[in-house]
Amino acid sequence: MGLLNALYKLLDEQQLQALQEALMRVQQNLRDTADVLAKAYIHCSVDTAGEWQAVKAALSGSEEMSAMQQELLAGYVQLFSDTLAPHSVLSSAALHRCCVGLVGAGEALSVLMLSGQ
Repeated sequence: MGLLNALYKLLDEQQLQALQEALMRVQQNLRDTADVLAKAYIHCSVDTAGEWQAVKAALSGSEEMSAMQQELLAGYVQLFSDTLAPHSVLSSAALHRCCVGLVGAGEALSVLMLSGQ
């Protein structure tokens, strides 16, 4: 399991780096920022040709993997919140809840795209 966990983290770090690079190129308005967040987050999963989801599936049921996945998802939620905060009138708690939904939706959409739907 240790090797698969390391591979999962590596793939996630690659996704996070691609997302951060895309955000650095975005203009500072809500529409462009939201567009980059949505496209980059979903396409990062697809760009790994399903490797990320396959490793994730192989590790499912592992307590260590569950904790790691929660940590990584929390990091994405925080990135979304930090990125969208300058464009939002929501309280930080409300924005955080919205970003939990956005990240969850991104996860679901990437799974669907990988399955050809």
